[in-house]
Amino acid sequence: MPPRIAQDPALTLCPDFGTDLFAAFRNSHIIASNGTLSHAEVTQQLTEAWTQDNAAQQVLFAQQQQHDQLAQEAAALAAQEALDQQREEQACQDNADRLELEKKKPKMKNFDATMTVSDYIAPRPSAYAIHKLEKFAYIKLWYFTPEGRHDASSTRTTASGETLAFARGEATLSPYAQSKQSQPLSMSSPTMH
Repeated sequence: MPPRIAQDPALTLCPDFGTDLFAAFRNSHIIASNGTLSHAEVTQQLTEAWTQDNAAQQVLFAQQQQHDQLAQEAAALAAQEALDQQREEQACQDNADRLELEKKKPKMKNFDATMTVSDYIAPRPSAYAIHKLEKFAYIKLWYFTPEGRHDASSTRTTASGETLAFARGEATLSPYAQSKQSQPLSMSSPTMH
């Protein structure tokens, strides 16, 4: 590959080979031709040689410019392809993340328009039993049996989040649930003792 041409040869002016600056050069050409050439002929030959060389340099410079432009276009195309590839990979990653999130979402069961809703509500344990559970205190299992829950549903309780009372063994105020302890049937029935 020829060396790079730094500037456009078309902008270079042909030197005046007829000046005193080139006299020694012209004399060496005249001596080499055994005196058959004159100063004007040598000047003409040097100008033609320079013009031919400059035209060849202009062709090489145009090829160099074209090669540079092709290289720039190839680099821009490669950069665009890399950017497109990166965007495509990012889109695939985003799609995979979205699919993963959709897998983690809770699935809603199919809606059955013919299904009826029951009007029965299962009885809950008494507020007393729930309060004991919240305090991690001992409570008899009877309160969680169907009989204990039925007894709790028939007993009216009131609870106020604004009512506070001193707790036993503690010097702090805690919410007071106004509910009474139900008695298991085995304890309240005199015949069972």
